[in-house]
Amino acid sequence: MSRPGSLRRRTTAAVALTAAIGIAVTTASAAGAAPRGLSNHHPNRVSVQLLSFNDYHGHLEQDSGSDGSVDFEGKSIETNGAVYLARHLKNLRRGHDHSLTVAAGDLIGGSTFVSGVFHDEPSIESLKQMHLDVSSVGNHEFDEGVSELLRIQNGGCHPVDGCFLKDTAGNDIRYPGASFQYLAANVVNTQTKKTVLPRWWIKKLGSVKIGFIGMTLEGTDSLVSPAGVAGYDFQDEVKAGNRAAKMLQKKKGVKAIVVLLHEGGVQDGGSYSSCEGISGPIVDIAKRLAPKIDAVVTGHTHQPYVCNIPDPKGQRRLVTSAMSYGRIITETNLKINVKTGDVVRRSEKAVNHLVTRDVPEDRGERKIVDKWVALASGPGNRVVGSIAEDIKRSSNRGAESPLPNLIADAQKVSTGSQVAFMNAGGVRADLLVANSPAGEAAGQITYREAYNVQPFSNILQT
Repeated sequence: MSRPGSLRRRTTAAVALTAAIGIAVTTASAAGAAPRGLSNHHPNRVSVQLLSFNDYHGHLEQDSGSDGSVDFEGKSIETNGAVYLARHLKNLRRGHDHSLTVAAGDLIGGSTFVSGVFHDEPSIESLKQMHLDVSSVGNHEFDEGVSELLRIQNGGCHPVDGCFLKDTAGNDIRYPGASFQYLAANVVNTQTKKTVLPRWWIKKLGSVKIGFIGMTLEGTDSLVSPAGVAGYDFQDEVKAGNRAAKMLQKKKGVKAIVVLLHEGGVQDGGSYSSCEGISGPIVDIAKRLAPKIDAVVTGHTHQPYVCNIPDPKGQRRLVTSAMSYGRIITETNLKINVKTGDVVRRSEKAVNHLVTRDVPEDRGERKIVDKWVALASGPGNRVVGSIAEDIKRSSNRGAESPLPNLIADAQKVSTGSQVAFMNAGGVRADLLVANSPAGEAAGQITYREAYNVQPFSNILQT
């Protein structure tokens, strides 16, 4: 889910905010540069870099239009593409002894055709090349149900469509599963009382440990097919998160704790590294998450922000989000006290970097993308219709626009109902006359183009 909003820059407010909470603003030209060398070394502190993103949604290829750009200082900067996301991650890791790459859910589901048509195995393979370590689940991880999510995590070919890759002898290649760990601290089996996936993931870095708790939004079961999540309870994020944090400290001796949460907020329109007038569910959640938790990485709303939302004791605590589709990477640097094992809160600094296309492509990622694009070309290039003029959606989810209206009309006709409704946020691409991904004639619409408009396993109900 996303709520795209204006990202116009308000320089004075942004500068005042960064001065107040220690957040840097990175321009597009600097986003591809290697990070500054580590400074302020302290013998009793371990420096840790966290690189985070969210709502990837299988966007392996570079997107055009608003999905593949970020507004900065009145200009639209082209961003995203797995080959560039992987390269920027590598660049940002330079000079850091301890760097972890984490995500806040919706890495799969609602994906582009190239990933979605293969049940998002391409997305998972691309994330392995990016060396993703751990991620929370999001609501879209449950689009095809709990059993499919477990297959994505653990491996095995799709129960209906089988294996998508073959070796040189023509034998099926078994899907190996995700190289990173999915977390679901607030998704509980109502009978066994066990979580569907681990609550946390712990990493030892030198002489210290850091723990990550992963959760999706409590309302996930209202956003996906009920049959796929039957028998599972999506618990309150604060209660589940605080319970997991308490267990991490008492049972595992982990005091440096980061929450990866697929829920977010919306800022009023500052720069992509600011936090002007932040609102939405994340504000209340962040204020109530236990002081044991040192930082909160969020997602779901597809908004970029770097915020300081104080914990219940009034201590500063970073709350971040990296937009969507691989357009932004959040870099968070913090220090862990070796004696106490806890994060030194005043050491926390974060900045959102644009995933610009002015860096060399990652060659390993390019091979992965090209492989899946070629496999998808057969069904994807089939022409299924035509248009005489562009049919577009609005970036404002509260406004009426032609493409959602067209979809609602089609639903009404196909069901014979008196009225039909279309959620504007579920329209994920425009239909454009000039767009010809398969070399088709202007105005012809391929299955891939139609799929990208609504990349979900939705059903119609009358």
